[in-house]
Amino acid sequence: MNFDIFDEQYYLQQYPYLQPAIEQGIIQSGLDHFQRFGLQLGLTGVSRYYDEAYYLENNPDVAEAFNDRRFPSGLSHFIVFGYEEGRNNTTSDYDETFYLNNNSYLISQIETGTYKSGFSHFIKVGRQQGLQATSFTNPEYLQRNPDIVDAINNGVLPTGQTHYREYGQFEGRSTMFTGTPSSDVIATYGEGEKTIYGVSVDYPSIGSGNIDSNNDGEISAEEYSQWVNRAIASNSWPVVAYSGGSDEFDTLIGSEGKDIFVFGDTLISRRGFFRGVQTFYKGEGEALIQGFNQADGDQITIVINPTETYSILPSGDDLVLAVEGDTIAILEGGADLTLTATNVFESPVFSYQGFTFV
Repeated sequence: MNFDIFDEQYYLQQYPYLQPAIEQGIIQSGLDHFQRFGLQLGLTGVSRYYDEAYYLENNPDVAEAFNDRRFPSGLSHFIVFGYEEGRNNTTSDYDETFYLNNNSYLISQIETGTYKSGFSHFIKVGRQQGLQATSFTNPEYLQRNPDIVDAINNGVLPTGQTHYREYGQFEGRSTMFTGTPSSDVIATYGEGEKTIYGVSVDYPSIGSGNIDSNNDGEISAEEYSQWVNRAIASNSWPVVAYSGGSDEFDTLIGSEGKDIFVFGDTLISRRGFFRGVQTFYKGEGEALIQGFNQADGDQITIVINPTETYSILPSGDDLVLAVEGDTIAILEGGADLTLTATNVFESPVFSYQGFTFV
């Protein structure tokens, strides 16, 4: 049996009647209760990243065994067999392909048996580090919608993505979807405003950096020196870092409501200094835009260097956005559209040009 998925705080939030039993010494902890009683009783509220109905739906062999009463729950199967089998489809709030594309160093560790799957790493390490589990950005959603933070923290809802999927998308709430350093298909949903990046979006943080860089349990002099040097340099690091898209071929799929497709940004240091611009998909990479609808207020934004020029020209049935002849994005079926540049920003001080096309 493997109980790595178990989250003590979340379990006690789901079953608050256990707290007095712990205080009275009847049970030692939530985990103690779950191992002795909860598992056989079919309790399944053990993690923000386990959904009983989702696991059974996406593992029909488990559903059959559960219906035949061979397991008290789908979770019981996951703990006894599923984890060791590398099963990772436990919740719609986790995407194995996205997670491995965003953390490709894990692939070799899975091959050598260090982790059973990307999900194994996520529940043991990644969730504590705040690593992104799907293209939906939970931190951004909670920042934009602070009224739901208490519900998440108190375990009423497992994640911000759960709220958006069940409520927020129908309430017109805004959110952000991002990609990985690999080629992605980013399919958005919801009636509110959605900001869409095909590239990965990272927020570097020395404060949460790992001194033990090779995770061997010991801190060498070299590791400590490297950590100090990173800390010294951190004030000049950008607040936001992007994968760039130079060798990515992403598909960005809009939905009803306003979609903002982003193809570049300014780079600002932690000290607030301008560090330049980054235009996405320069080089071999490019993005394919699907579901663009001017009637919904959809937009395309791009940032380029002051000496560069852009073009938006039809090619067959499509519309091609290029910078200096380099294709950045293809708007599928957009040949007959006329895009107008608004919010044009040109600054000799900060040395960049910004455009929003509607």
